[in-house]
Amino acid sequence: DPYQLSLDTQILLSHSNDLVRFFGTGSSVCYHYTGSPDQRRTLLQLLTFSGGRGVSDLTVWLHRKYRSARLRSLQGGEPAVLTPHESDAGGVEYQIPQMPAYGALELEV
Repeated sequence: DPYQLSLDTQILLSHSNDLVRFFGTGSSVCYHYTGSPDQRRTLLQLLTFSGGRGVSDLTVWLHRKYRSARLRSLQGGEPAVLTPHESDAGGVEYQIPQMPAYGALELEV
């Protein structure tokens, strides 16, 4: 059954192949992960469905370490610089204290 296979894909492959994981969302988070051809820059676009309130205490885990991370939102202004935190699972975590309804996380190696 193709529908059941699509539901079970994560269980069959495990989380060891994940590029991105979210913790503490409290609501649905959709994302689109793109990278430059040289793999030095990455853009992680985040969209939350929380009724315009945004999400507080969102943690984003990424499979590799980045030198810089900036969060841009539709509200404009200067992008927020995020501090990396080493992860026990490898990779790096970024904590976003107040995630707007839409945000773009710009990452550089």
